[in-house]
Amino acid sequence: MANVHAAERKVNVIFNTFHHAQNMRREIRALCLRRFTYKFKAKSYETPEQIEARKAFEAREIDKEIDYVINILRSISMHIRYANAIHPMIWAEYSERRLHQTLALADCSRLSAEIQFVIEDYGTDVNQFIPIDKLIQGQISLIRAWRQSDNKIVSKLKDKPNAE
Repeated sequence: MANVHAAERKVNVIFNTFHHAQNMRREIRALCLRRFTYKFKAKSYETPEQIEARKAFEAREIDKEIDYVINILRSISMHIRYANAIHPMIWAEYSERRLHQTLALADCSRLSAEIQFVIEDYGTDVNQFIPIDKLIQGQISLIRAWRQSDNKIVSKLKDKPNAE
């Protein structure tokens, strides 16, 4: 009976990881649609031409940041899906699954760094990003829990290498 509960917990960790990634993607995409809550502020010493040029430049840069963040979100979801599609029976499959989990973790860190850059560079309201940071940290925790639950199958792999 204990094995059934352990299997259910593992399925829940994987499902929660994927479900949380989708929710995080929706929330951050909504923030991107609001252009990171950025508001242009003209400087008093700028001429009207300089204001227009800076406004156009900042709009292009925000669009690039949005594209980059959306691509990172897609990458996180992709790696979680790839890892979930692998049901390791041999060491190579376990290693590939672990690689995709690691890449999803790395993408979460990239996403966090990119959002931090937007906050610092564009002077947006930090309070808008606190829930987003909690979502990212929650995703990292879920992926790490998933990896730990996978560690239990290492002893059952058919061609386990001698070094490990």
